[in-house]
Amino acid sequence: DPTFTMNHQGLPSGNNGYTIKSDIYADSQIEFIKNYMNNAFYIAYQANFNNTYYKFNADYTGVELAPEITTAKQAVGNVIDLQALVDMYVLNEIAKDLDFDWSSIYLSVNMTAEGNKKITFEAPWDFDSCFGIINRENCSATTDMYAANNANPWIQLVKDEDWFWDMVYEKWAEMKEY
Repeated sequence: DPTFTMNHQGLPSGNNGYTIKSDIYADSQIEFIKNYMNNAFYIAYQANFNNTYYKFNADYTGVELAPEITTAKQAVGNVIDLQALVDMYVLNEIAKDLDFDWSSIYLSVNMTAEGNKKITFEAPWDFDSCFGIINRENCSATTDMYAANNANPWIQLVKDEDWFWDMVYEKWAEMKEY
């Protein structure tokens, strides 16, 4: 499967490698996916760390300033499915999965006419490191925040944002009912 690396804007990252799990017919498709992912990360990074708001250009090949965007949440929400990110975060905080900070995360983007064209966190898997299949005491023994303090660059993007924690608390309250 084709792979590419990303620029995480200096944020901690356990692994910069991404593998494309899709039918790829041309190098131009790999390049488009790589640029899309890097640009989406850049948009989110600039919004959260520099209060500068960008959006994709019309063909999703670059970014441009977006004066109509007035909040970091709005800028990030234009490129990342925020509820999917919160759901994945909460799951991995509960599980304290060692792999969450460097591998085993499925991301998708639906670029069809009907698609939302946002990065969506999907298909959680690979929990052997946290559910006792592999004996890694340092993960299961922690009682502190785990996923919030690991090297997952997507969480590093949002972990200091009040709007992110508001969404996490809302999800937790919803789950607590059950």
